Amino acid sequence: MEFSKFINIVRDRAHIATDTEAETACCATLKALAERISGDKAQALADRVPTEFAECLREEQYGQQFGLKEFYQRVADREGVSPDVAAEHVRAVIDVVKETLSANEVMDIMSELPVEYDELFAISRVEAVK
Repeated sequence: MEFSKFINIVRDRAHIATDTEAETACCATLKALAERISGDKAQALADRVPTEFAECLREEQYGQQFGLKEFYQRVADREGVSPDVAAEHVRAVIDVVKETLSANEVMDIMSELPVEYDELFAISRVEAVK
């Protein structure tokens, strides 16, 4: 998916006012995701999202252990918004990311996340296996 389309979809779904704010939300979400998953999975994701976001997925410390609440807080801190607003942005970004990936690629990422993250991907692990 091309960058401008990715940004426009996120803007619409998250009710974000500007492209710049949508880009910030996307990068903040991808950075937090990269911090939570392994470097290999982050690199594979970087290969699938618009190239403008590849840098957002490069982290010094991959595979950190933190829950969904901390995920939202990290995004909120990067965006300068409340955790509730960040959660809405995260859901929109993850929805668009899912649309760029195959079901197997989504499950590959989910395999590194605790069950509480399933709500972000709007899919249960049981459904995905069927």
